[in-house]
Amino acid sequence: MLMKSIPRAKDTPAVADLVSLGHSQEEVMEAVRSSSYDHFTIELVDIQVVVSLSNEDWRSTLCCHEATPLHLLQPTNLRVDLQKCLLNNEPNLAKVKITVFLPNVVLSVIDQRLLQLAYIAHSIPLVQKEVAAEETEHLQSDIDVNMNVITEDVALAQLERAELNLSGEQQDTPQFTNLALIFTINEISLELKKASENVPQPLMKVAALSASVELTQRTFDLTVSIILGGILVQHMEGGERRLLSTPLSEGSTQALLTMKFIQPARWPVAGLAG
Repeated sequence: MLMKSIPRAKDTPAVADLVSLGHSQEEVMEAVRSSSYDHFTIELVDIQVVVSLSNEDWRSTLCCHEATPLHLLQPTNLRVDLQKCLLNNEPNLAKVKITVFLPNVVLSVIDQRLLQLAYIAHSIPLVQKEVAAEETEHLQSDIDVNMNVITEDVALAQLERAELNLSGEQQDTPQFTNLALIFTINEISLELKKASENVPQPLMKVAALSASVELTQRTFDLTVSIILGGILVQHMEGGERRLLSTPLSEGSTQALLTMKFIQPARWPVAGLAG
């Protein structure tokens, strides 16, 4: 794992200088955004999962940094960019921005190793149901008590704000962006293979292309967008034949599916209702 901070540029011009030079409002805001965040990056390198038999050398496989027949999850990297805003009273700037990027996630399943995985899963002892049920019951009772306390606190806070605003004029409350999260994966694929003497023979490949999730949590609402670029299904035995193909896999930039979910804040602020 690698973690580092990215220093801000020292030669960034002042806002007053940009305005005096005739730059547009969007250019000025972009300069403000670039210099208003502490920027950190976290990288996980060579994330992989291997399934080995008793006579196979799995240690050297983990160090080779390449895909092998032992890999269930082929080596991949994960990058996280975290940005923390230095200006707490600026509604136009998100307080926290997180960008997560995965280039490729390739799951390679060979029939022989699939049986080995099933054997391993079957050998894991299960939790006793009675103990789990008792813990769940106690946990649920604690959650109910905490939710009641939270509900009462919120109701009292709203009542106090309403009493304070009875004699005053209605005031607009700015909407801040508390969190902006973007999670992107270039490709997620599942490869089914048949074991052979030398190299496993590919049978079928199923891939989801250019998948992303965007989440924005603001003062009065929560917005979640899910985008799926495309789907590709290939029959690999005896040559590649496409069974299912979407425009993105043919070179187009049009997304296959886009979903957007918006949830208003549960507790409206007193004085804002019309």
